[in-house]
Amino acid sequence: MNIEASEMMGKLHDALKESGYAGHNLERFLVRLVFCLFADDTGIFEPRDIFSTLIAQRTNPDGSDTGLWLSQLFEVLNTPLKQRQQNLDADLAQFPFVDGDLFREQLPFPAFNAAMRSALIDALDFSWDAISRPFSDRSSNPS
Repeated sequence: MNIEASEMMGKLHDALKESGYAGHNLERFLVRLVFCLFADDTGIFEPRDIFSTLIAQRTNPDGSDTGLWLSQLFEVLNTPLKQRQQNLDADLAQFPFVDGDLFREQLPFPAFNAAMRSALIDALDFSWDAISRPFSDRSSNPS
């Protein structure tokens, strides 16, 4: 499972890097994506699959607005509920506030294309909750 997840994120990493989105911004962006993928599958985001739904249903198939949607989401995740704008898009408003440094830094939004969006959709279909199972199984059953 971990190898498959790494390969999926590696494809997205390479595509973003080839497009000119690189360095610190790229690395931070991917960490945020992995968090969102994991949060979507483990119940951190409620209801489950709100991240998947946002990307699959609200972004353009050509990828042209995917980076913008993700950047807006990251800003929402960094904003406490009481400080959010009242007219915030309903799909974005349902996401929780994520306290900490992960979403604090404002990053430029990456320009996606159809292939990059497709790679992200493939990652959405992966069972990210399975990534933690081997670790939690080992810790509860020491050998």
